[in-house]
Parts: sequence; C-alpha cells; structure tokens
Amino acid sequence: MQAITTKFLPATETKGARFKATAEAGSVVVPYDHSLDSESNHIAAAKALCKKLSWMPAADNRYTETVAGYLKAGQYVHTFMPYEFRKAKEAVFATRLAMRHGHNNGNPHCRPYGQAVDRLTQDGAAWEGEFEAWATAQNL
Repeated sequence: MQAITTKFLPATETKGARFKATAEAGSVVVPYDHSLDSESNHIAAAKALCKKLSWMPAADNRYTETVAGYLKAGQYVHTFMPYEFRKAKEAVFATRLAMRHGHNNGNPHCRPYGQAVDRLTQDGAAWEGEFEAWATAQNL
C-alpha cells in the first residue's frame, strides 16, 4: 500500500470546505462532514481514497483501524493497521481483562508477561480508553 496524505481545503466562493486525500496512484476530494472532528474527516478522506482505488473493499476488514500522524505543513499521513496487529492488541486486552478479574493461575502481575501487559495498558496509557471500550463491547 502506498502512503496517503490528506489536507484540508478551505471553502471558496464556489465550493464548500473539503478534504483531499492523495497517493501516488490517485486522489479524491470529499466534502467536510460537520458531524466529525478534523482528524476524523482526514481519516474519512483517506478511507475514501482506499475505496476508490479498491485498496479496501467494503467487505474486507483487514485494514479497518487507522493510525494517523500530523505533519507540520497541516497534512496528515495515514497507515492502516493490519489485521494481525489488531488481533494482537485484542489478545493483550483479553489478557488484561483476565488479570483484572483474577481469571488466571496464580498472580500474573508478579510475572514478567503480566507486568508488561499491565505497563502497556495501565491507566493513563494510550490504550486505556480503547481497552475500556473493548471490554464494554465484549459485555465483560
């Protein structure tokens, strides 16, 4: 997959505000969606380009999670997390949940793997909000 950059295009006299996604294979312009925040609009534009270029067919969930980074020039660069990484993250979340509920053999918090999972997903860490949302979605 090629790198995708997105940028905000302000409104003109004839066109409303919009976002442009560009890759070497092509580009697409999508209107500003006022129900989304700025970063979500950038991600939506990147996904629209992927769909246009058949990089992400609607039925393909292989690259559903997007990781975006902001560049100084006002652009975003996008990568789509592969299925294997998403599944690894879910495995870490499942381990954290088991540790939280004490469903384990002994105390995993004293073992190196338990400490590593705890450090990675502890309160205030980048994944904490995602972990809580995942646990809620799993009805756990």
